[in-house]
Amino acid sequence: MPRYGWVIEENAATTLLILNDAEIAGLVAAFEELAESPTATPDSYSLDAQGRPLANRIAGKFVIGYWPEHRARRLHILRIDPLDSE
Repeated sequence: MPRYGWVIEENAATTLLILNDAEIAGLVAAFEELAESPTATPDSYSLDAQGRPLANRIAGKFVIGYWPEHRARRLHILRIDPLDSE
């Protein structure tokens, strides 16, 4: 069982719902891995719409933007962005 629970915010859920089953399964596995080790060093950082720093983790062809809420032991998944493939 994950050390932290995870919740997916509306923007990330909208992205998740348009993906195929294999992509969804891969991302859910990545969410579970993040919940197991929420303090692991992220791949990068960015800012959300409110200017709050987000941790970013690369998962397959996607970047997951999240922030751990340590007091509530919850991982908030705010963004799922496709990696640029150039």
